[in-house]
Amino acid sequence: MLTYAEWMRKVDLIVAAKCGLTMDCLPDWLSRDTFEDGASPEEGAEICLEQVGFYEYAEPELSDADALASAGWGTDEDYGLYDEA
Repeated sequence: MLTYAEWMRKVDLIVAAKCGLTMDCLPDWLSRDTFEDGASPEEGAEICLEQVGFYEYAEPELSDADALASAGWGTDEDYGLYDEA
């Protein structure tokens, strides 16, 4: 069983890998409650990122076509660039 300090170190490494920031750079979250509820470090990292609002601002990964479509751009076919004469 991990101590709270060991658990926090693992959560911090996972959070840093996911968002590029350590927990020192993020707002406070209910880490002790999460630890005492028996969450794994992976679950703790997800809860941390949810509680601090990371997923509200994270851009979803899109394919180039999806990104262009969501920005209002059509495909080459939409503009008749591949019409055969």
